[in-house]
Amino acid sequence: MQGKLFVILLLPALTASAYPLDQPEEIVVHIINKAGLSEGLVKRSMNEVVDIYRLEGFTLTWSECTADGDNPCPWATGYLVCISPERGTMKYDTVTLGYSMLTIGRGNHAVVMWPDVEEFAKRHIASESMILGSTIAHELGHMITRSRKHDQGVMKSVWTGKDIYDMNQRRIRFSPDFVEVMKQQLTDLHTAAVKR
Repeated sequence: MQGKLFVILLLPALTASAYPLDQPEEIVVHIINKAGLSEGLVKRSMNEVVDIYRLEGFTLTWSECTADGDNPCPWATGYLVCISPERGTMKYDTVTLGYSMLTIGRGNHAVVMWPDVEEFAKRHIASESMILGSTIAHELGHMITRSRKHDQGVMKSVWTGKDIYDMNQRRIRFSPDFVEVMKQQLTDLHTAAVKR
């Protein structure tokens, strides 16, 4: 079974100590780099994510961790994104760059398929770190809102040439309505954690 990615997650219930954020607009992301990307590429990609969320008034911090070993991920806190070495599936002439697992635990896990991100970036003559960062930002949007709904900008189901141009110009955004949903969900999660 070498080369296959299997992730089985068992999450404890959410408690105040499991959600260590002081403000609802703070977002913590943990990255598992199963694809073995360079530290520089991961850092540039996560800087893209930080910038996208900062434009909307959020503070995002991130760390790199492992599924096991010396630097294990804190499974119960924040949001977890696994960068997978596996390909996704083709669907209607488009490729899925990532997916969120909204029905597992607290729905705070996502997978981004590196080979598809890399191919998409090459096909659109775009920066790999920009496409990877935008894909992570997109999947994080699904996890925060706990919804599979798509929207404008970052949350489009299929990015166009204009979207790629906006990414290059650092103008890719969430819609105002989507931002409000994210803020409400983070506030609700924070309030529930503080009450416990």
